[in-house]
Amino acid sequence: MQSNYSLVNSRVLLLCPKKNTFVLRDLEILRSIFIEVDLVVLPTESKLKLIPLLLKSLYQSVFRLRKYNIIASWFVGYHSVLPFVFGKLYGKKTIAFLGGTECHNFPEFNYGNYRKNLYAFVTHQSLRFSDIILPVHESLIFSFITYDKVTFPEQGILAFNKQLNGIIEELYCGFELQKQWDVSTKIPNSFLTVSSQLYGMDYTRKGVDMTILLAKTFPNYSFTIVGNGYSGENLPNLRVLDAISYNELIDVYIKHQFYLQLSVAEGFPNALAEAMLYGCIPIGSSVFGIPFIIGDTGFILNSRSMAECTKLIASVVELHGDKKRELANRASGRIQTHFTFQKRKTNLLSVLNEVFEVKQNADMYA
Repeated sequence: MQSNYSLVNSRVLLLCPKKNTFVLRDLEILRSIFIEVDLVVLPTESKLKLIPLLLKSLYQSVFRLRKYNIIASWFVGYHSVLPFVFGKLYGKKTIAFLGGTECHNFPEFNYGNYRKNLYAFVTHQSLRFSDIILPVHESLIFSFITYDKVTFPEQGILAFNKQLNGIIEELYCGFELQKQWDVSTKIPNSFLTVSSQLYGMDYTRKGVDMTILLAKTFPNYSFTIVGNGYSGENLPNLRVLDAISYNELIDVYIKHQFYLQLSVAEGFPNALAEAMLYGCIPIGSSVFGIPFIIGDTGFILNSRSMAECTKLIASVVELHGDKKRELANRASGRIQTHFTFQKRKTNLLSVLNEVFEVKQNADMYA
């Protein structure tokens, strides 16, 4: 359907359950494209606040949506279903930015929107009413898990949803070098893992458990984990940092030689790309977007086996210093070349122009 308004003059309502760093980055991109972008945070973490969340969402849907041309949501679920349904009733365009959880079902560690019937329903309805569906990596559309034995090896939105009518396009995350780094300042044989929380479902999902076992196995190497809520063993070669600001996290990246992303379920792990940007040699599991991000700059663990993981770590630390330097520089270069803010913005504009059928030159927004 031909749009009757200019894309650049559109007004956008962006919904999200939490102000993640990548949400704020996209807010910056959207505000560079559209005349007005408003951000509304609708937290979904607490079951006790589900009714207030839905009421607030209903208020946004009934009283605020009419002023906007586009309704967008980072992640979809309880916070997006009513605005998307009402948005379609009002004739608005709807955009779903997908990060992972709305594409997954891993009952093994209580992760993914499809593990519960009601959660699955609101996720499906949000996607069904989406004009544009933008997962951060194509593996979130459909993929088959071989890394670990899981209940549902088939994952992705097409594994759990039928009859989705919106345009589905992968839209990779973007990053920007904010501080200079030098390989000479890195601590030899130092390993880093970052997770928002170090307990519950993320302890296994993010591979924190494997990092702890590696620290036990290699007492002469240093390990750091960043995140909240750690209650495990205190080891002499293990440093645990509570969640810190992004600026402080950059300094942690700069000091470490290797980055571990031993997750079972991911989309496009931002911390992995950020660590590579600052010269961490990546070691990741063979799931979802992880091998694609790493490319030929690091190492892939093909199965969730501590024996294989131990063997891999033992081999990478023995690499010659020149090889480590080469991989560190190559990792940083890969992120700076392939995963930038400008590329994400350009690709987003391409999809928007396709859907809105607005014949404009994307260069005018550069």
